[in-house]
Amino acid sequence: AKAISEQGFRRILAGVNAGTAFGRGCYFAEASSKSDEYAQPDSDGHFVMLLCRVVCGEMFRIT
Repeated sequence: AKAISEQGFRRILAGVNAGTAFGRGCYFAEASSKSDEYAQPDSDGHFVMLLCRVVCGEMFRIT
């Protein structure tokens, strides 16, 4: 989270830690509980989650 806040989202890393179920990209969720499933503890055992305001350009919904 610190690196993202300092450097922005780096799409080259998309899918490195959590997979690419719908292709490479940055995934966002309406429910924080969904994002919580992907959170991993840091060296102190703390979990970090970013609250992002997202403006979508080209997007599509998978049903």
